[in-house]
Parts: sequence; C-alpha cells; structure tokens
Amino acid sequence: MKATHMTRRHSALLVLGVVLSVLAGGCGSGSPKIGTVAGRVLDDLGAPVAGVHLLVGASAGDTNALGEFSIAGVSTGAHSVSATKTGYTFSSAAVTVTGGGTVIATLTGTRANDAPQLTAQAAPATVTFVGGTSTLTVTAADANSDTLAVTLTGPDGAVELTSLGSGQYRATVLLPANNSVTARTYNYQFAANDGRTTTRSTVTVTVNGLATPGDVGGGSTPGGGGPDIPNIR
Repeated sequence: MKATHMTRRHSALLVLGVVLSVLAGGCGSGSPKIGTVAGRVLDDLGAPVAGVHLLVGASAGDTNALGEFSIAGVSTGAHSVSATKTGYTFSSAAVTVTGGGTVIATLTGTRANDAPQLTAQAAPATVTFVGGTSTLTVTAADANSDTLAVTLTGPDGAVELTSLGSGQYRATVLLPANNSVTARTYNYQFAANDGRTTTRSTVTVTVNGLATPGDVGGGSTPGGGGPDIPNIR
C-alpha cells in the first residue's frame, strides 16, 4: 500500500514537472525580438546608388546594383538608419522595428560633383570687313564621367553642333559683311550640363571695320584678296 502511494506521488511530480516545463517554454517563445529594415538608396537625381554601406543599430548591410538593401536581425524599437559611401553625403532615416516585421526606409544622397570643363576656340577669330566664315570648336570633359549635354548659342539663337566624338563638337558660322568703319564682334556661347551643373564658355569672332589698316579686299583673312571693296550702305 505504501509503495502504491509513493508511485502515485512520483507520477504526480512528473506530471507537474512536464506542465511547468511547457509553461516555461511558452513564456520563452513569445513575440520575436528582432525585425528587418529594407529599402532603397537614391542620389539627388533619383538614380539608385550601389555599394552604399548602411548601419542600423548593431546590424549592417550594403546596397546592390539597384540601390536596394535588406538588413535582418535588427532589434525591435526605434533606430536611425545611416548610410556612407565615398563621394556622397546621405540623409538618415528614422524607423521603428517590430518583432518579426519589415520596415521600409528610403535614403537620399547628394554626390560631390565636379563641374564640366570646356575648351573652346574660333578659327579664324577675326575676318575682314567683307565677312566670311569661322569654325567654332569645343572640347567638353567631365571628371565624374557624367553624360554631358553640349549646346551652342549665337546672336541669333541656337546653333547646330556636329559631334566629332570624344567630347569634341564643331560648328561653322557665317559672319556678315561690316560696312561700318569700326569692328563688330559676335559672341557665341558653349554650354555643357551634367545634370547638376552647367559650365559656359564664350568665344568671340570679330569682323573688322572699313577703317582697319591693311584690311582691304575680299577673303576671310586680313589684307588678302585684292582691291575689291563692297558698296557702303
């Protein structure tokens, strides 16, 4: 009889132990304590930025070629998402991570930018009073390897440019005869835009006046072409 009593008591203790174990396990397996932060990083023109390193609390990650990132294992609560990449300045983003959830963040960065460089010239830069043509050329370069939009504007508006490749452009302009005794100048302005900054360069072509010494006769160079003198109007 005593043995039976002990057996029942032992069984009851075993059952109690199992119940306590289950309850303890249930308490320990509550809501997850980590979540995920995902999103994109864009530049000031709205283009994705690859290779950006992001930090959220003690967790970190990097953007892919599409500027996307996903950082798992972030502790729940409020965090600031920070981003770094050489040549960029980024904003930060405030997020609140929930257990087992994914919060989306978008960060924007401003890239350090070098303005386009222009080297322009006119040949010839001076023509006789009878007028003529001048060839305007420019070489446009960009240290950031940005695609450049290059234009030319003259006294009468836009001038069509011919691309020669490797950032070189050319246009031939017609200069009218100058029946004045003083020289006339014509300004042509090249402009190159990289999407952020515009650089301008002006070249000047001069048409000599009738009073220019030695500048008699036709042609497009001073002093050449014979004695023909146009009628003065």
